This record gives sequence, C-alpha cells and structure tokens, in this order.
Amino acid sequence: IMVNVYGLLSFLMFFVVAQTEKSIFQEFTQGRTNVVRQRLVRTRWCRDAEEPLSKHNSKLRDKLTAPQEIRHIETQEGSTAVLRCSLDTFGDGTISWVQWNGYNILTVGNQIYTGDERIKVIHTQHSLDWTLQIRQLTLTDAGVYECQISSNPPRSKFYNITVIRATAKIVGNGEIFIKRGSVIKLSCVIRDATGPASYIFWFQSGRMVNFDSDSRKSVIMGRNSSQLTIHDAKSTDSG
Repeated sequence: IMVNVYGLLSFLMFFVVAQTEKSIFQEFTQGRTNVVRQRLVRTRWCRDAEEPLSKHNSKLRDKLTAPQEIRHIETQEGSTAVLRCSLDTFGDGTISWVQWNGYNILTVGNQIYTGDERIKVIHTQHSLDWTLQIRQLTLTDAGVYECQISSNPPRSKFYNITVIRATAKIVGNGEIFIKRGSVIKLSCVIRDATGPASYIFWFQSGRMVNFDSDSRKSVIMGRNSSQLTIHDAKSTDSG
C-alpha cells in the first residue's frame, strides 16, 4: 500500500491551521457578541449616521418622513441647548439620548455615558420628562439628536440642532482719519445672530472702553448693534 505522505502532511497542516483559525475566530466573536448586537440595535435605521440629514442619508430621511417627528433648532454658539423628551407621549420605558454624529450614546436613564462635562440629563423623581442639556455649544455639536424610548414598539423623537456663529463688524472702512477736537462715532453690527445680543463690548488696543471713566466716551446699545461716541478727539484715542 502506497501512502501519499506529502498529501497527508498537507492535509494535517491544513486541518491544524483551520482549527486554529476557527478557535481564534470563535474567541474573537465571543468577545464581541454583545458589542456587535448592541451596534446592530443602535444602527437599525441608519449606518451612515455621521452625515445626519444630508442628501446622501436616505435611510434617515425615510425614517423622518413625518414633519412632526423632528424638531429643528437654531441656536447661537456658546449658548445652551435644551432638548425635551417625555414618556407621557410614548408610555412606559427607558429613555436614552443618542448623538447621530458618530452615533454616540450620551445617556441611558440617569446614567451619562460621555466624558463631556457640558452634557447633563435633567429628570426629577416621578416625572415623565427627560431633558438633555448641552452647555456652551460649539459648531461641532450641530447635528441630529435622538431620544430613544424602549417601549413596545420602540419609539423615537428627533432634534436637529444648527449652531450659528455670530460675527461683529465695525461699519465703514478699516482706517478713519479724524481731526483733533472733533467727534468720533463708530458703529458695530452683529451678523448671523439668532437673538438680540446681551452685551457688545468695545476695545481700544485690547482695553475695554464700555465702562471707561473718561466722560468723553459713551456707548449706546441697540438690538444687535452698538455705537461708540468719543467727544473732543485726542491723539490718545488713536488705535
């Protein structure tokens, strides 16, 4: 009886390698089962969540066909966003807040799952309201936020936040020539503001002049504008 030793060795090597790969795969998948299962649940509506409400994100758009299912919020950079979600609308269950940009789970019930200290969930005992608060908003906070309710069937409420950066501009040319002893009038307007400005500060060479003790200087505030007036102009007013 002739035995193909080379073929037998090849088979044994293949068997050992196959078993090793199978063992490694089983060990890997067992350790990742919960993560994969959670990921599948979390992304059940949209896999490309990093582009919320973009024209390419058709799955999310399909989910949000009814206008009442999403609320659009325009807010100023540096302000506080308050997103409300209530179990009264959906019945019993646990409320979780998710940020679609990168699909970050922010909160589950009272537990916060982000290291961002600006984020807080507000809930009082026996209340049906769970409010997500985001302080000191930045441009990167813009996007879709989802309130997930673990009811049967699961329900969701969506917010789309647009963060706007306001800019200040002094009206006129960048350089002004004034005669000594005349009156200087400078006007500043705020653009892209979502509401009236609380304060508009004037600075000369890095020093604030709004509350200057110099009686020649006065500031008048408008809704989103401010006028600085300087009487009896001096060379020290240059800058």
